[in-house]
Amino acid sequence: MPEIQFDKKKIKQIVPEIQAPNHTVVGGTVSGFSYISGSITYIDDMIVNLESVVSQNPSISGVVTPTIDWMKITKQKMSQNRIDLLSIGKSDLAGYEKSVKDYEELIDNLEVKEPQIQIFFEENPIIIDRGIKKLIPKKSFGGERFPDFIAVLHNDNHILIEVETPTKKIFTREGHPTSEFSQADQQIQDYLRWANEDKDFLRKISRKVPLPNISVENTSGLLIIGMSKNLGSEETRKLGRKKFECKNYVIKTFDELLSENQQVIDIIRKHSKR
Repeated sequence: MPEIQFDKKKIKQIVPEIQAPNHTVVGGTVSGFSYISGSITYIDDMIVNLESVVSQNPSISGVVTPTIDWMKITKQKMSQNRIDLLSIGKSDLAGYEKSVKDYEELIDNLEVKEPQIQIFFEENPIIIDRGIKKLIPKKSFGGERFPDFIAVLHNDNHILIEVETPTKKIFTREGHPTSEFSQADQQIQDYLRWANEDKDFLRKISRKVPLPNISVENTSGLLIIGMSKNLGSEETRKLGRKKFECKNYVIKTFDELLSENQQVIDIIRKHSKR
Protein backbone atom coordinates (compact mmCIF):
# COMPACT_ATOMS: atom_id res chain seq x y z
CA MET A 1 0.00 0.00 0.00
CA PRO A 2 1.41 3.45 -0.89
CA GLU A 3 2.32 5.77 1.94
CA ILE A 4 -0.55 8.07 2.93
CA GLN A 5 0.11 11.52 4.36
CA PHE A 6 -2.50 13.62 6.11
CA ASP A 7 -2.17 17.37 6.33
CA LYS A 8 -4.32 18.39 9.30
CA LYS A 9 -3.90 22.10 8.54
CA LYS A 10 -5.14 21.60 4.99
CA ILE A 11 -8.12 19.58 6.19
CA LYS A 12 -9.03 22.41 8.57
CA GLN A 13 -8.97 24.82 5.65
CA ILE A 14 -11.30 22.57 3.65
CA VAL A 15 -13.69 21.98 6.56
CA PRO A 16 -13.47 25.09 8.78
CA GLU A 17 -14.91 25.16 12.26
CA ILE A 18 -18.18 27.10 12.15
CA GLN A 19 -18.99 29.40 15.03
CA ALA A 20 -22.59 29.86 16.20
CA PRO A 21 -23.83 33.25 15.05
CA ASN A 22 -24.94 36.19 17.17
CA HIS A 23 -28.51 35.90 18.47
CA THR A 24 -29.68 38.61 16.07
CA VAL A 25 -28.83 36.52 13.03
CA VAL A 26 -31.68 34.50 11.59
CA GLY A 27 -30.47 31.19 10.22
CA GLY A 28 -26.81 32.25 9.97
CA THR A 29 -25.69 33.10 6.44
CA VAL A 30 -27.80 32.35 3.38
CA SER A 31 -26.48 28.81 3.13
CA GLY A 32 -25.90 28.27 6.84
CA PHE A 33 -28.06 25.20 7.26
CA SER A 34 -27.11 23.51 4.01
CA TYR A 35 -23.43 24.33 4.43
CA ILE A 36 -23.21 22.90 7.93
CA SER A 37 -25.26 19.85 6.98
CA GLY A 38 -23.09 19.27 3.93
CA SER A 39 -19.93 19.67 5.98
CA ILE A 40 -21.15 17.16 8.55
CA THR A 41 -21.88 14.65 5.79
CA TYR A 42 -18.45 15.31 4.27
CA ILE A 43 -16.72 14.77 7.63
CA ASP A 44 -18.71 11.57 8.22
CA ASP A 45 -17.53 10.20 4.87
CA MET A 46 -13.92 11.13 5.62
CA ILE A 47 -14.06 9.51 9.05
CA VAL A 48 -15.40 6.28 7.55
CA ASN A 49 -12.73 6.29 4.84
CA LEU A 50 -9.89 7.04 7.24
CA GLU A 51 -11.03 4.41 9.72
CA SER A 52 -11.12 1.92 6.86
CA VAL A 53 -7.56 2.85 5.89
CA VAL A 54 -6.39 2.39 9.48
CA SER A 55 -8.09 -1.00 9.77
CA GLN A 56 -6.28 -2.13 6.62
CA ASN A 57 -2.95 -0.68 7.71
CA PRO A 58 -2.71 -0.39 11.54
CA SER A 59 0.86 0.87 11.27
CA ILE A 60 -0.39 4.35 10.31
CA SER A 61 -2.78 4.56 13.23
CA GLY A 62 -0.50 6.92 15.15
CA VAL A 63 -0.62 9.42 12.29
CA VAL A 64 -4.25 9.10 11.24
CA THR A 65 -6.11 8.58 14.53
CA PRO A 66 -5.48 12.12 15.87
CA THR A 67 -6.98 13.51 12.66
CA ILE A 68 -10.00 11.23 13.02
CA ASP A 69 -10.44 12.38 16.63
CA TRP A 70 -10.23 16.04 15.56
CA MET A 71 -12.85 15.41 12.87
CA LYS A 72 -15.21 13.82 15.39
CA ILE A 73 -14.88 16.81 17.72
CA THR A 74 -15.46 19.20 14.81
CA LYS A 75 -18.53 17.22 13.78
CA GLN A 76 -19.96 17.53 17.30
CA LYS A 77 -19.43 21.29 17.28
CA MET A 78 -21.02 21.62 13.85
CA SER A 79 -24.00 19.55 14.97
CA GLN A 80 -24.50 21.84 17.96
CA ASN A 81 -24.16 24.92 15.76
CA ARG A 82 -26.81 23.52 13.46
CA ILE A 83 -29.14 23.15 16.44
CA ASP A 84 -28.31 26.72 17.52
CA LEU A 85 -29.06 28.01 14.03
CA LEU A 86 -32.36 26.18 13.99
CA SER A 87 -33.34 27.61 17.37
CA ILE A 88 -32.48 31.13 16.24
CA GLY A 89 -34.36 30.72 12.99
CA LYS A 90 -37.51 29.38 14.66
CA SER A 91 -37.64 32.15 17.26
CA ASP A 92 -37.47 34.97 14.71
CA LEU A 93 -39.14 33.26 11.78
CA ALA A 94 -42.36 35.34 11.79
CA GLY A 95 -40.50 38.65 11.61
CA TYR A 96 -38.13 37.31 9.00
CA GLU A 97 -41.00 36.05 6.84
CA LYS A 98 -42.62 39.49 6.96
CA SER A 99 -39.38 41.17 5.87
CA VAL A 100 -39.07 38.76 2.95
CA LYS A 101 -42.70 39.32 1.95
CA ASP A 102 -42.27 43.10 2.11
CA TYR A 103 -39.14 42.81 0.02
CA GLU A 104 -40.98 40.77 -2.62
CA GLU A 105 -43.69 43.41 -2.87
CA LEU A 106 -41.09 46.17 -3.08
CA ILE A 107 -39.11 44.72 -5.97
CA ASP A 108 -42.29 43.82 -7.88
CA ASN A 109 -43.26 47.50 -7.86
CA LEU A 110 -42.38 48.82 -11.32
CA GLU A 111 -42.28 52.38 -9.94
CA VAL A 112 -39.80 51.64 -7.15
CA LYS A 113 -36.88 54.05 -6.88
CA GLU A 114 -33.35 53.48 -5.67
CA PRO A 115 -33.78 55.54 -2.44
CA GLN A 116 -36.73 53.32 -1.48
CA ILE A 117 -34.58 50.22 -1.97
CA GLN A 118 -31.77 51.69 0.10
CA ILE A 119 -34.08 52.65 2.96
CA PHE A 120 -35.55 49.15 2.97
CA PHE A 121 -32.10 47.56 3.13
CA GLU A 122 -31.10 49.92 5.96
CA GLU A 123 -34.10 48.69 7.94
CA ASN A 124 -33.80 45.04 6.81
CA PRO A 125 -30.11 44.21 6.25
CA ILE A 126 -30.97 40.57 6.84
CA ILE A 127 -32.27 40.41 3.27
CA ILE A 128 -28.79 41.07 1.91
CA ASP A 129 -27.04 38.55 4.14
CA ARG A 130 -27.95 36.79 7.38
CA GLY A 131 -24.39 37.35 8.59
CA ILE A 132 -24.55 41.17 8.67
CA LYS A 133 -23.85 42.68 12.06
CA LYS A 134 -24.00 46.30 10.92
CA LEU A 135 -25.00 47.94 7.65
CA ILE A 136 -23.53 51.42 7.23
CA PRO A 137 -24.99 53.71 4.52
CA LYS A 138 -22.71 56.03 2.57
CA LYS A 139 -24.35 59.09 4.13
CA SER A 140 -22.60 58.09 7.36
CA PHE A 141 -19.27 58.70 5.65
CA GLY A 142 -20.31 62.11 4.36
CA GLY A 143 -19.36 61.68 0.72
CA GLU A 144 -20.58 60.51 -2.66
CA ARG A 145 -17.38 58.65 -3.43
CA PHE A 146 -18.40 55.81 -1.17
CA PRO A 147 -20.47 52.72 -2.01
CA ASP A 148 -24.13 52.71 -1.06
CA PHE A 149 -23.37 50.52 1.96
CA ILE A 150 -20.49 48.97 3.83
CA ALA A 151 -21.62 45.81 5.59
CA VAL A 152 -19.79 44.52 8.66
CA LEU A 153 -20.31 40.78 9.10
CA HIS A 154 -20.23 38.75 12.28
CA ASN A 155 -17.01 37.10 11.12
CA ASP A 156 -15.41 40.57 10.81
CA ASN A 157 -15.42 40.50 7.02
CA HIS A 158 -16.75 43.51 5.13
CA ILE A 159 -18.76 43.97 1.94
CA LEU A 160 -18.80 47.12 -0.19
CA ILE A 161 -22.33 47.17 -1.63
CA GLU A 162 -23.64 49.04 -4.67
CA VAL A 163 -27.44 49.00 -5.11
CA GLU A 164 -29.27 49.80 -8.34
CA THR A 165 -32.97 49.04 -9.01
CA PRO A 166 -34.93 45.94 -10.08
CA THR A 167 -36.10 47.75 -13.22
CA LYS A 168 -32.61 48.45 -14.54
CA LYS A 169 -31.76 46.43 -17.60
CA ILE A 170 -28.63 44.29 -17.54
CA PHE A 171 -28.44 43.64 -21.28
CA THR A 172 -29.57 45.50 -24.40
CA ARG A 173 -31.80 43.94 -27.03
CA GLU A 174 -28.65 43.07 -28.95
CA GLY A 175 -27.37 41.13 -25.94
CA HIS A 176 -24.68 43.62 -24.88
CA PRO A 177 -24.27 44.88 -21.30
CA THR A 178 -26.25 48.08 -20.81
CA SER A 179 -24.45 51.29 -19.90
CA GLU A 180 -26.15 51.21 -16.47
CA PHE A 181 -24.90 47.70 -15.77
CA SER A 182 -21.40 48.43 -17.04
CA GLN A 183 -21.20 51.61 -14.98
CA ALA A 184 -22.41 49.92 -11.78
CA ASP A 185 -20.06 46.99 -12.38
CA GLN A 186 -17.15 49.38 -12.87
CA GLN A 187 -18.10 51.31 -9.74
CA ILE A 188 -17.87 48.28 -7.48
CA GLN A 189 -14.52 47.38 -9.03
CA ASP A 190 -13.32 50.96 -8.49
CA TYR A 191 -14.33 50.88 -4.82
CA LEU A 192 -12.41 47.66 -4.29
CA ARG A 193 -9.42 48.94 -6.23
CA TRP A 194 -9.52 52.14 -4.22
CA ALA A 195 -9.49 50.16 -1.00
CA ASN A 196 -6.54 48.15 -2.30
CA GLU A 197 -4.42 50.96 -3.73
CA ASP A 198 -5.26 53.91 -1.50
CA LYS A 199 -4.21 52.82 1.95
CA ASP A 200 -5.48 56.09 3.43
CA PHE A 201 -8.99 55.16 2.28
CA LEU A 202 -9.44 52.57 5.01
CA ARG A 203 -7.95 54.84 7.66
CA LYS A 204 -10.14 57.80 6.68
CA ILE A 205 -13.41 55.93 6.84
CA SER A 206 -12.36 54.30 10.09
CA ARG A 207 -12.16 57.77 11.67
CA LYS A 208 -15.72 58.60 10.62
CA VAL A 209 -17.29 55.24 11.41
CA PRO A 210 -15.73 52.61 13.70
CA LEU A 211 -14.32 49.95 11.36
CA PRO A 212 -11.21 48.89 13.28
CA ASN A 213 -10.82 45.51 11.59
CA ILE A 214 -11.44 46.46 7.96
CA SER A 215 -8.64 45.57 5.57
CA VAL A 216 -8.12 44.70 1.94
CA GLU A 217 -7.88 41.02 2.85
CA ASN A 218 -11.31 40.84 4.50
CA THR A 219 -13.21 43.12 2.10
CA SER A 220 -15.25 42.04 -0.93
CA GLY A 221 -17.90 43.65 -3.11
CA LEU A 222 -21.55 43.11 -3.99
CA LEU A 223 -23.58 44.60 -6.84
CA ILE A 224 -27.37 44.22 -6.72
CA ILE A 225 -29.13 45.03 -10.00
CA GLY A 226 -32.02 43.97 -12.25
CA MET A 227 -34.23 40.89 -12.20
CA SER A 228 -33.31 37.39 -13.33
CA LYS A 229 -36.88 36.69 -14.44
CA ASN A 230 -36.52 39.36 -17.13
CA LEU A 231 -33.54 37.63 -18.71
CA GLY A 232 -33.70 35.25 -21.64
CA SER A 233 -31.73 31.99 -21.69
CA GLU A 234 -28.82 33.52 -23.57
CA GLU A 235 -28.76 36.55 -21.25
CA THR A 236 -28.84 34.26 -18.23
CA ARG A 237 -25.87 32.37 -19.63
CA LYS A 238 -23.96 35.62 -20.24
CA LEU A 239 -24.68 36.88 -16.73
CA GLY A 240 -23.56 33.55 -15.32
CA ARG A 241 -20.29 33.84 -17.22
CA LYS A 242 -19.84 37.41 -15.98
CA LYS A 243 -20.40 36.27 -12.39
CA PHE A 244 -17.84 33.51 -12.86
CA GLU A 245 -15.29 36.06 -14.03
CA CYS A 246 -15.74 38.25 -10.94
CA LYS A 247 -12.79 37.78 -8.62
CA ASN A 248 -13.44 39.62 -5.38
CA TYR A 249 -17.03 40.73 -5.83
CA VAL A 250 -20.43 39.20 -6.48
CA ILE A 251 -23.28 40.24 -8.78
CA LYS A 252 -26.83 39.38 -7.70
CA THR A 253 -30.23 40.24 -9.09
CA PHE A 254 -33.01 41.40 -6.78
CA ASP A 255 -35.12 38.30 -7.33
CA GLU A 256 -32.04 36.13 -6.81
CA LEU A 257 -31.79 37.65 -3.32
CA LEU A 258 -35.48 36.96 -2.83
CA SER A 259 -35.05 33.31 -3.82
CA GLU A 260 -32.12 32.87 -1.42
CA ASN A 261 -34.17 34.23 1.48
CA GLN A 262 -37.16 32.07 0.59
CA GLN A 263 -34.88 29.04 0.58
CA VAL A 264 -33.69 29.89 4.09
CA ILE A 265 -37.30 30.06 5.27
CA ASP A 266 -38.02 26.68 3.66
CA ILE A 267 -34.98 25.14 5.36
CA ILE A 268 -35.99 26.52 8.76
CA ARG A 269 -39.49 25.12 8.33
CA LYS A 270 -38.15 21.75 7.22
CA HIS A 271 -35.85 21.40 10.21
CA SER A 272 -38.53 22.71 12.56
CA LYS A 273 -40.67 19.66 11.76
CA ARG A 274 -37.96 17.25 12.83
